[in-house]
Amino acid sequence: MPVARPGNGMAVAGFVFGLLSVILSFLGLVTLVEIILAIVFSSSGIGRANRGAAHRGLAIAGLLLGIVGAVFYLLFGLISLGAGWLV
Repeated sequence: MPVARPGNGMAVAGFVFGLLSVILSFLGLVTLVEIILAIVFSSSGIGRANRGAAHRGLAIAGLLLGIVGAVFYLLFGLISLGAGWLV
C-alpha cells in the first residue's frame, strides 16, 4: 500500500492569495496584503515541499502569481498617479 505524502496547506494558501492578488490588483491596500501573504505562504510551501510535502508546483505558481500581482499593483498605482496629471 503506497504511503501518501503529507499535505501542504501553505502552498494552496499561497496559490489562492497569488491568484487573488492578480485578479484584484486594482484594490489598493487589500491587494498589498494579498501580495505579501502570497509570497510568504508560497515560500513556506516551497520549503515544505522540499522536505517531502506535496504541491511544490502549486507553491511555485503562487509565488509567481504574487510577483505578477505586485507588478500589476505597481503599474496600476503609477497609472492612477499619472492620470491625475491629465485632469
